[in-house]
Amino acid sequence: MLLIIIFHAYYLNLKTLTNQVCPSDICICHGSSHQCRCYFNQAPYCDGYQPNQTCLINPGCIGCDDNSSCLGCISQKQFVDLSENCVDCPEHCQTCTSGSNCQSCVTNYYYLDQGDCIQCEFPCLLCNSQQNCVTCISEQFYLISGICKKCDPPCFTCLNQSQCLTCEDNSFYIEQFQCIQCQIPCSTCQNQEFCLSCISEDYQLINGQCIKQCSLNCLSCKNALYCIICEDGYYLNETYSCVKCQDSCENCLSQDKCTSCQIQYYIKDYDCLQCQLPCLTCLDEQKCTSCVDGYYLFNETCNKCPLNCLKCDQFRCYQCEQQIQLFNEGCIDCKNPMNKYINICNYQDCQDRIWTYGEICDNGNTYGCFNCTIQKGYYCINIFGQPSQCLRCSGNCIECFTDKICRTCRDGYFLNLNNQCQQCNLECQTCIYHPNNCLSCKINNLNYQQCDLCENNLGYYTDFQNNLCFSKCGDSIITAVEQCDDGNEINGDGCSSICQIEDGYYCTNGHCDTLIQGDIQASYQEDNHQSPSKQFIIQFKNHILNSDSEIVPIIKLQNCQINQSLIIVKQNITQIDNLQHRIMEINIQFLNSCKKDKMEVTIVQKSKNKSKKNIILSFITFQIFDVLLIDEWKEVFNEILISFNQTLFYIFGFICLVTFLTGTIEVVYNAVDLIQMFSFLKYINVNLPYNLQQYFNLFKFAQLQYFQNFTQQIALQFLSPKELEQYNFLPVKIKKDGYYSYCLLNYPFLIILIVFAIFLYPFAKLCLAFVQKLYIGIKEDDDDPILLKIKLILLHMKLYIQSSCHYVLNKLYFSGFISAHMILTYDILFFSFLNLFDIKLLFTTKNNFFIAINLYLAIFLNILHFSLLFVYYSMLAKHTNLLKQKSYIRKCGSLFDGLKIGTTSCTHFYKLFTTIKRTIFMLLVTFCSSFPYCQSLSISFLSFIQVIYLFNYKPIISTVEYRKQLISECCVLLLSLFITLIILMHDTHQDMLFYEDILGWCSIILMSLLLLYQIILDIKQQFILCQKKFILFQKIIQALQTKLSKAIENFGSNQCHVQSNVVLFY
Repeated sequence: MLLIIIFHAYYLNLKTLTNQVCPSDICICHGSSHQCRCYFNQAPYCDGYQPNQTCLINPGCIGCDDNSSCLGCISQKQFVDLSENCVDCPEHCQTCTSGSNCQSCVTNYYYLDQGDCIQCEFPCLLCNSQQNCVTCISEQFYLISGICKKCDPPCFTCLNQSQCLTCEDNSFYIEQFQCIQCQIPCSTCQNQEFCLSCISEDYQLINGQCIKQCSLNCLSCKNALYCIICEDGYYLNETYSCVKCQDSCENCLSQDKCTSCQIQYYIKDYDCLQCQLPCLTCLDEQKCTSCVDGYYLFNETCNKCPLNCLKCDQFRCYQCEQQIQLFNEGCIDCKNPMNKYINICNYQDCQDRIWTYGEICDNGNTYGCFNCTIQKGYYCINIFGQPSQCLRCSGNCIECFTDKICRTCRDGYFLNLNNQCQQCNLECQTCIYHPNNCLSCKINNLNYQQCDLCENNLGYYTDFQNNLCFSKCGDSIITAVEQCDDGNEINGDGCSSICQIEDGYYCTNGHCDTLIQGDIQASYQEDNHQSPSKQFIIQFKNHILNSDSEIVPIIKLQNCQINQSLIIVKQNITQIDNLQHRIMEINIQFLNSCKKDKMEVTIVQKSKNKSKKNIILSFITFQIFDVLLIDEWKEVFNEILISFNQTLFYIFGFICLVTFLTGTIEVVYNAVDLIQMFSFLKYINVNLPYNLQQYFNLFKFAQLQYFQNFTQQIALQFLSPKELEQYNFLPVKIKKDGYYSYCLLNYPFLIILIVFAIFLYPFAKLCLAFVQKLYIGIKEDDDDPILLKIKLILLHMKLYIQSSCHYVLNKLYFSGFISAHMILTYDILFFSFLNLFDIKLLFTTKNNFFIAINLYLAIFLNILHFSLLFVYYSMLAKHTNLLKQKSYIRKCGSLFDGLKIGTTSCTHFYKLFTTIKRTIFMLLVTFCSSFPYCQSLSISFLSFIQVIYLFNYKPIISTVEYRKQLISECCVLLLSLFITLIILMHDTHQDMLFYEDILGWCSIILMSLLLLYQIILDIKQQFILCQKKFILFQKIIQALQTKLSKAIENFGSNQCHVQSNVVLFY
């Protein structure tokens, strides 16, 4: 270490060296005299100063002065002799000034005034004189009056004569520094209450207690009633039990015969008699064998010790009473002020202004000495029996012998050859021998291995008060402790007032800018709710980063549990000019079902150097959709219900086909209306349970959207993909199903139906003209019955086609149009209402024909619909007699067909009422998506009103149709209430997910049963109608055959001479 220190001093002197070249690599040019100083292995040694001289090795010298004199030795166990060489101190010396003068001794030795180190006598470890020990060699000895004495048994180690630390063995235990023997029957113990082992096998150790298996006080026995040997102090009687001896007896044969006595007793004729004081033990009343404290035994007699002596013999006292010191074989009371001058007492009274041997100083606690201790910066002159004279050391000296001889200097100063404190160089914290010979630096500079001021490093300044380097924020110089420096101390400009990069900024060359440029785009892929894996996409632009940092997202969710180890972040980075376009795909694995949770994404700039903190760039909050992890049994059960309903739809489709062919399509009107309404219920703005959502997807076919991809391609001819999404302002759930706010994109199937209806009228005209020109000839001589039947069937078909064409021409374009309008109300209003979301585009977008025509078409359809409602009302408001006329029924009978007329003014308005209800229903579904409670409760209210209307007025003639309508509306009312409960549960805690599932199952079962009920009734009605039409058909055929036979007979009688006759029917 000293070599390194000297090497530091060597570097500090380099600033004053000249360009003189020294003759060897261990010589350093020094001073203005162009002289050489010699160094060897970075430690200087002394020779001359002439440039041509070589360096002579002088091992051990720490440095030389200008006179080539050794300043000191590297080793503290060496001293500089008269030849300027470093030689070893005498044996046993720790430090010395010469071969005959030790300054300090090694351990086990003491310091004598003559400068010799002599070993202390055993068992002393340290001593200050031959007769006075300071410390003992181990704790088996204790110090008393400067003498190390062995601990008295049973103590093994002790603090003093009366306080034990450990005992000789485990048959004793420590209690209040006393070794106390374990109580019988314990052999070894932890304390008086807890035994570790017992004295014999007759005892059993149970929970720290020695439980005797023999009878009480019996040491050995054959059994619990037969004792063989008794404990001390007991004897064995005739019944082989132990009886206590007399108190004075230690052992006895009987109650009257003692064999040994207790202490302070002696035996005589089997009787124990008490010894006479001061005998402790005796042979008889005249002969003592030991004495009590304060007496010694001589010639079987106890004699008193000298005053204050506790233990002695006839020659000397070797133990005094407590707080009495042994001195010159006598006992001295050190508390007596008369004895305070005796060295052995080490008397101390720091306020009596009298210095004694037990004090370092004593001037009555005035300056320089406090509580008999010399204060720093002072030295004291002590004269025995007089006050200490304490004086200040010379300046910058903290310990001194006199004002001229300093012992220790304060930091920043060193002890020179005159034993005075001299200041070190400014950069040194401590130094030795020379001001530039630093032992420690004020400012540590590990890069240069030397003491330097902070100003040598650009941007740093020296704090001399705290000995620290500091940098100034705002000086436009970036240091290691600064992340940036823009020349000011203003917060909010990217570089803070403490020169740290503020969150979200990027700084380079003193200029700061936001790291992320522009807005951050975030999206959430929520297609599959039941999948545990979800994907989030974040897009933004940022400045190009350094290679030692990267941008990463930190993800946190409030309620949902995620697997942090399975979070996958994929980044797609493309560079555009000086910016990076970054797309982050974040895939998260969820561990539980949760709803309405928020995901917090913190985008940070992470340094690859772990010692640097992360910089927050932006903070994004996602309102994620519900995460539903579906159990396998729920999936199976849901698939069963969906399969069942699909079967019902196939059956219903077959029924619709049959009704269309048989002309009884009105039978399925109610079921069609119900299915259409179910298909739009899913647009109530609530996250439905997974089972109910999957079930509602079955009804999508009822929305007549069969050309979605085709219509989208058409739209792309007029709008760019960006505009197509940008101008789509629909509610999320509707947009998710692929709808656009453009009528022409949503109406392709309806347009086909309208076109079909337009061309149906001229087709019926042409068909009627063609059929009327078609003649079917039946000859008189047609004897073939099969040919005759075929002609009759063709004749019937002709009549059927004629009646159908008349039906289309006379009724379909009035009453049929009304029926079609009522059936298609849901779809027409849904698509036209969706286009109204873009009404503001009429005023914001120009020169876009496609947008304009869609909006105008939607407005026209809405005006047309509400106008038709008014027209329907006007038609129904006519007098009931008019409503019963055939011409009026043929024209607008669809408005009141199957309803009661004349009973009350409300009954024949029922179909108009249901149409208005459909209109309100679609208004709620499309325009009230922000108010789910309003949607569900309003639909419930509409169904409730219709149930009351049906129940009170019973407007439907057919009982079957009435029941179908009433039960359907009751089920819709119940279903809407279920959805309201789901909305309520969704706004509460996620523990409601189980109950939401239950409501979902209930809703599915309710709708499935309702559809099954409707289909069964429709099949029954269709069967009855087909049966009636079949009977009617048979009657028509029979009537035709009868008329044909009569006509042939009449014609034959009148034309008997004609060879062949033909009857024509048209």
